Amino acid sequence: MKNNEKELIKLRKEVNKITMQIFKLIYKRQKLCYKIGLLKKKIGLKIRNKDIEEKLKMEVLEYCKKYGLRKNFCLKILNLLILESIKEQEKIFSISKRR
Repeated sequence: MKNNEKELIKLRKEVNKITMQIFKLIYKRQKLCYKIGLLKKKIGLKIRNKDIEEKLKMEVLEYCKKYGLRKNFCLKILNLLILESIKEQEKIFSISKRR
C-alpha cells in the first residue's frame, strides 16, 4: 500500500472517530434538554424560549465565524439541535396531558 493510501485510511479513521464523538455529545445534550424540560414543566414555563434560542444562535455564529465555518452550515446544525431538543421536551409535556 502506498503512503498516500495509508494516509487516506488514517484520515478517514480520524474523521470517523470525531463523528462518533459528535454523536456522543449530541446524546449528552439531549439528556440535558430532557432535564431542562422537566424543570420547565415544574415551574410552568413553555418549551420554547426565543430569547435563549437567539442568544445561542449568536454565540454559534460567532464561534463558526472564528473557525471559518459557513454560516448556513452552522445554522442548519443548530436548527436540527433545537428541533430535537423541542421533541425531547415535548415528550415530557405530552405525558402529563395523557394522564
